[in-house]
Amino acid sequence: MQTVLRKASKLVGLTLITLLCVTGCKTVSLNNFCDLYTPVYSKQTDRQELRDNINANNAVYLELCEEQ
Repeated sequence: MQTVLRKASKLVGLTLITLLCVTGCKTVSLNNFCDLYTPVYSKQTDRQELRDNINANNAVYLELCEEQ
């Protein structure tokens, strides 16, 4: 019985240490999208998928950041 409890407590301890290490390395950006993003312009030689993504990001920028 004690060996089962000992193994369980080791597992719980190892899990807690792992969770503490993972969350200890987390960084949070204090900047917002408008500070970080600069509009990008596509070229005719770009793939259509890339141009669509650029246009979508630029649309978000215009919607959120032009008022500021």
